[in-house]
Amino acid sequence: MEIAHYRCKSNKHGFTLIELLVVIAIIAILAAILFPVFAEAREKARQTSCLSNEMQIGLASMMYADDYDETFFPWQTTDGNPLHRITWDGLYAYVNYPHMVYDPTKGLLGPYVKNNQIQDCPSAASIPVGNPPADIAYGLNMALYFDTSFQATGNPTMAQFDRPAETVLIADAASMYYNGAPVLYRSEFLDWPSMQSPDTEGRHLGFANVAWCDGHAKAVRVTIPTTALNGTPVSAYQQYNIGDITRGAITGNPSEDNYYFELTKPSN
Repeated sequence: MEIAHYRCKSNKHGFTLIELLVVIAIIAILAAILFPVFAEAREKARQTSCLSNEMQIGLASMMYADDYDETFFPWQTTDGNPLHRITWDGLYAYVNYPHMVYDPTKGLLGPYVKNNQIQDCPSAASIPVGNPPADIAYGLNMALYFDTSFQATGNPTMAQFDRPAETVLIADAASMYYNGAPVLYRSEFLDWPSMQSPDTEGRHLGFANVAWCDGHAKAVRVTIPTTALNGTPVSAYQQYNIGDITRGAITGNPSEDNYYFELTKPSN
């Protein structure tokens, strides 16, 4: 009796090299498309968190003004100790000069915010904190306290504002120095644009969050310098989105360029 032997052929086969390369190319294309989208979505989430921080700081400033006859907090004060400097965000103690220590719980807005963590921005993690190591990512508008000749004008009152909703209180801040390469550092203060010392950071995809003097907060696009300033090239400002808050391009007209900083607005 003969036994028939049958040979089974399998229809299964492996991927060819070309097929594998096509699959890899498709995955690479999808990754190139999706990764920037995911990165932008993460930054949008950080921007929302930062905006919430500034909203709380703005509302705290309004509560402070309500408690002090509609007068804003001073840009700095002391508790009687000549080595202490107290600002809206905390107490700076000059101990073992030039080294300082920082206590964020003793700022002028401390009783109103109850949470010093809102003074930092989640998108500012890469900016060095300096001396002292204060996690402050927002700068205070110094035009509220000084004129363009650097003369002190006192603590502003609500009655002095032409348009508090169009006047900067604090904003995303970072300063830069250039020594062959740009270096960012944290800044407590915002200079007015006509000083030509940009320190507003558009860290949220070219936008900076701003708390305004009526208590609301919103994002604005940062105006990047178009010429080198103090030895810093335009490319450095563009790289880190460092600029100013203006209604348009820098015009060279101080009253226009400083519109969002000064209490008294131009008539036009």
